[in-house]
Amino acid sequence: MSAGSFKTSQLSRTDGTGILQNEEVTIYGRVKSKRKSGSSLGFLDLESGEGCGQCVLNFKIITDRSKASSQLRWNSGWSQPRLGDWLAVKGVPYRTPAGEFSLLATELPQLYSPNLQPFSTEVTNPETRSRNRHAERIAHPSARDPIILRHKLFKTLRQFFFDRNFVEVSTPLLMANAGGAAARPFETRATEFADMTLAFRIAPELFLKRLTVGNMDKIFEIGPAFRNEGVDSTHNPEFTICEFYQMFADLPQLISMTEDIFTNMARTAKDSRSALESVPEPNEILLNGHYTQVQFIPALESAVQKAIPNWRLPELTSPDGYRSLKETCSELSLAGAGSISGMLDQLSSSFLEPTFEEPTWLVHHPACMAPLAKSFFPEASNISVAARAELFIGGREYVNCYEEENSPFEQRQKFEQQLYTQTSSPNDDAPSNRYQSESIDENYINVMEWGMPPTGGWGCGLDRLVMLFAGKHRIADVLPFGTLTNVVGLGNQSRKKKE
Repeated sequence: MSAGSFKTSQLSRTDGTGILQNEEVTIYGRVKSKRKSGSSLGFLDLESGEGCGQCVLNFKIITDRSKASSQLRWNSGWSQPRLGDWLAVKGVPYRTPAGEFSLLATELPQLYSPNLQPFSTEVTNPETRSRNRHAERIAHPSARDPIILRHKLFKTLRQFFFDRNFVEVSTPLLMANAGGAAARPFETRATEFADMTLAFRIAPELFLKRLTVGNMDKIFEIGPAFRNEGVDSTHNPEFTICEFYQMFADLPQLISMTEDIFTNMARTAKDSRSALESVPEPNEILLNGHYTQVQFIPALESAVQKAIPNWRLPELTSPDGYRSLKETCSELSLAGAGSISGMLDQLSSSFLEPTFEEPTWLVHHPACMAPLAKSFFPEASNISVAARAELFIGGREYVNCYEEENSPFEQRQKFEQQLYTQTSSPNDDAPSNRYQSESIDENYINVMEWGMPPTGGWGCGLDRLVMLFAGKHRIADVLPFGTLTNVVGLGNQSRKKKE
């Protein structure tokens, strides 16, 4: 058994000192430390992924058992193991006079795999840690905590869906055209389609909706997505996403389900703290659910009015709306370039999102910010809003959910409006009305024409979710080998060695 499981096994639950039972066991682990007491007594600390266990090597017991009374053999057997070696030690459960549960060795340790690198119990250089994650985790067991917590959180998430009769599915990673989000895809070529450029998926959304049209009423997927964009403390071009779709689920239901998911995950993180010492106490609000809800347009108007008195969000479907928003961004020293939805996103990220320290729902965004969602006109408003909600915690977005647009006619209009607002004219005064019909996802609209039931959709970036519950501020700390920057660095490192 492993050194860690030996220490926590039933064998240790005996009071007193001395040999606890005569049945021999063999434990294995990496040598973390070795100490000698006099000429005939030594101690080895063996570590495995589950923890650390102590082995006591007594010259008299080992030589009596092995009929090898040679002091030379004892000295050789003791000096052979080095720090970092993987060993197996056979012995009997034993409690030392000091009360430490240990394995009293009956044979000299057996070497399984030697460590040929300089061994250190402290890796402090950030560059060394990022390029040698294995060495960091050997020296600092707490560096493994985010990976173990990640596993536990994913298990909790899957169980939430299984308990509600969802079906887990896998959708394509490679496709002709990437859709389902506003992001730049990675592109590649396949031998089978030498004259065609393929794209890695940026989101599984459109394929999952096709399954919904095919009468699958509760589905979810956990898997990778790829966006050819920058690397920073909360973004990595390769990341893990979860999306689920449920027929006839409306926005209040999606919000309630999300709060239940986060409560379950907070409890998992709380329960993990006994074994994963670096995991912080979760936010009390996350444990209890029921978060504040904020309406997008009134909240944005109120926030911007602190800088521009009497400011109101303009009507967004006209050229005047585009110019007005651009002037607002300029007055507020924001870039103000790109589409209407892009400028609204800039305003939100500057004036709203940083204020959402506690768990907060931002709901009913302008419809142009969510072209795949249902939309409606609120009472006494001429601006169409989406049936959309975003969850923010600590100023960061964690969840996006929608009542999905299920009318092929409305969806076509929204695609056309999206294309209209995404392209600026040469003088940048207003959006251009030039777009090509083939840019609209005709295949998706054709699928919708088979009858798409009212559906609630939900998406969450899981790496960022692990950051939240692990108490980490960099996405690199919750990925086994860090961000793309770290992974490319590993490749360059091995290339340099070959040269």
